[in-house]
Parts: sequence; structure tokens; C-alpha cells
Amino acid sequence: MAVATRSRGRIDPSSNGGAALRDNVTIAPAFESGEALRRAHLAGERGDKDDLPEMYRRDGYPLLADLERDVGKLIGVTPEQLLLYGSGMSALTAAIESAHPTQGDVVMRGFSVYSQTARYVKRHLEPRGVKEVFVNSGDIDEIRETIARRSPRIIVLETVGNEGLMPVLDVEAFLALPELKALEQKPRIIIDRTLSPGIHLPELLFRDPELDIIGVESGTKFYAGNRKMLGIVYSSRGTIKELFARRKTVGGTPDVDAVSDVAQYLTRSRRDFDRMIRRVNRNTLILARACLEAAKKNPGLSVTHPNLPGHENKGLADTLARNGVTPVFYFSHQAYMERDRRLTHEGDPSLSPEGERRTESRQMKTHYLLVDLIRGDPVVGYLTEVGQSFNVQKTRLYADSDFTINRIAGSIEDPALIAELGSALRDRLVSIE
Repeated sequence: MAVATRSRGRIDPSSNGGAALRDNVTIAPAFESGEALRRAHLAGERGDKDDLPEMYRRDGYPLLADLERDVGKLIGVTPEQLLLYGSGMSALTAAIESAHPTQGDVVMRGFSVYSQTARYVKRHLEPRGVKEVFVNSGDIDEIRETIARRSPRIIVLETVGNEGLMPVLDVEAFLALPELKALEQKPRIIIDRTLSPGIHLPELLFRDPELDIIGVESGTKFYAGNRKMLGIVYSSRGTIKELFARRKTVGGTPDVDAVSDVAQYLTRSRRDFDRMIRRVNRNTLILARACLEAAKKNPGLSVTHPNLPGHENKGLADTLARNGVTPVFYFSHQAYMERDRRLTHEGDPSLSPEGERRTESRQMKTHYLLVDLIRGDPVVGYLTEVGQSFNVQKTRLYADSDFTINRIAGSIEDPALIAELGSALRDRLVSIE
């Protein structure tokens, strides 16, 4: 007969008895008494993760509270300062919506951001009458001037822009801007750390209690190892309590199976976690440098990585992480970009068997073909794969669906393999016309 084990007075979901419990009462478990129910409600209202019983899953549950505690340790925040969500975008949109954007509000965001972030603002906020303004997040003077001129209600910036130009935000200088405090209504500031998880934000985010700041990131890559989707939000205790109440009402609580899988994968050592990030970032920078060498011999090729010479924020990037501040970089080839522009804006019957004039056809965009041309080299083809995300088992090549650019995402390969891949990638890019 299987016996469920207990941890701090709770059923252990990893035991056979715990599995049986999940099959029967995980969505709405029974309580021993009305008094036990009262205590459970009080713990939920307080957001007390140390004494959170099994409850209706949207209210949180012990396994989730434990994972939030472990993730918080890796980031450098307390359990009361962090919440997990079912995806990075659910975390980001929860942070945005917590400011209750409405008619006439201004959202200031970086012009180089994750495409889904831009899409959310365009499709879900603008129809409400929310106004959108753009800034170069790598230019503090432009940020200062825009804040003073437009008085944004919400500010959404990425530490490293997840788009072709990859601007780097000077978080410390940004949060010290006197224009932020001069605003009559303090803006809700949302800083997305997804593309620079090696930058330790909490000590900066919580330094000034007068500022209303939320840190967000996708936890899918480094925390969940791409096994499950995961979103992370961290902020002051008061803001997290507000978001916790909203998560209970609107949704976004991670599923128990996802939480269980992530809990098994997640390293508990911040030293090991940081080392993994540094290795992926270092591998990525090695490949970016190899591509830059190819660009010197192939004038049609351009490569963007914050730590490369010529990037407007190289000095800041090197200060933050000299051996690589991000796990991805972008490249493009002028001939393929020009070809794609003609396909997108004019149509090109020469590529259409039906001879149709098309205004936009994702299948016709040639920067997708560029990925296959590059991987036509046997070494590159063997050591890479095509797909989204980063921190997977192999280096990944990707063609953006919204822009005529390509992305390379590093991984945790052995340095010898990265050196071999870098050499093959350089030679292949030199040969492409």
C-alpha cells in the first residue's frame, strides 16, 4: 500500500500517495474543519508562503510557494517579493495591466523590444485609447527628454533589447533620473531582464522606495531549461501582494505539473546558476565575434551584439559583463534584406508559381532561406538547429517573422565545439552572396 509522505505537514506530491492525491483533490482539496479553512484563508490573504496550505490552485499551493522561494534565491529576492506565472508574456502583461492603463495614459517603451511586447501594446492597449511612445533604451538623454515631455504612466524597458539593434539600458542611470521623481503621478516602471539574466537587478530596483518598479523576465530558458514555460515577476512586498490578488482573480498561476517539472530541473545553487549563464553568454559572444570576422570580408553582412566593437553601448555592456552580456545576437545580409523588402512591399511574381502579386508572404521571405544556406555547411548543420529560445542543447539559428533579420542563440556546448562552430560559421558567411 502506497503511503504519502509529508513535508512541513503537507502531502509530498512526489510520493505515490501524493500522486493519488493529485488525481483526486488537487483542484479543490478538502479541509479537516472550518477552523482549518479559516486559517487557510488568512494565510492566502497575507500571501504567507511559509504557511500556505493546499487550496484552490489559483490561490497558490505549497509546491508553487517552494519553487517561488527557490527562484527568488537565485535572483536575490525574498519569497514575498516574487511571483511566478505560466509564461513570460503572462508575467509581463500582468505587470502592465496592474497599472490599469486607460484612455489618455501614455506607455513609453523601447523601440527595440520583444515582438510580442510590441504586439500587446498595439493590439490590446491602443484600442483603449492608451498612447504609445518609443525611446532608444540605450540613450539615457533621449529617455530623460521623453519622460519630461510625455509624462508616461507606464514605462516598459528591456535591459538588452530583444530586437536587431540590441540597445543596452543603463538601469542605474535610468532609475536615478530626477525626471522620474518630478512627475506628478509616479509611473509604473517595468524592466524586463530576459536577455541579460546575468545582470543582478534587485539591488538596483529596490534601492529607492519612492519608485514604483517591477522586474520581469521569462523563466522558460534558464530557470525551466525550456522544459516548461515560466514567467517571473519581482517587486516590493506591497506590489507583489497586489499582483498576487490579481493573479487569483484573472489567472496566470502556473500549472502544478509545470511547477513540478521545473522544480526537478532548477539548480538550487546561485553560483552554479550564474556560471551556467556566463558560459552560455560567453559561447554566444565567441560566435558573434566569428560572424564579425566574416563581416569584414563580406560587405553585405552586418552583425549586432552589445559587446562587439561599433555597438553604441559597448562600453556599458563590457562593464556589465565583458565576456558576454546576452545569450543571443542578430545578423543580416543586405542582399536578402533588400529582396525581402521587395517581396513585402511590392510582391515578386518571379517567386510565385501562380504569378500572383502579393503584398506580404512569410513563405517568400528569403532570410528564411539564408538559415538553410548557412546550415548547408556540414559542420554548421551538425552543430546547430533551427528554432526559437536559447539555452538549449545546441546553438540555434532563427529567422524573425516580423523583421528581415536572423538570430543566433548560444547554448552550453563545450568550448572546443564552439570554437569549431565559430570557424565553420565564419567561413560559411564569407562565402554567401
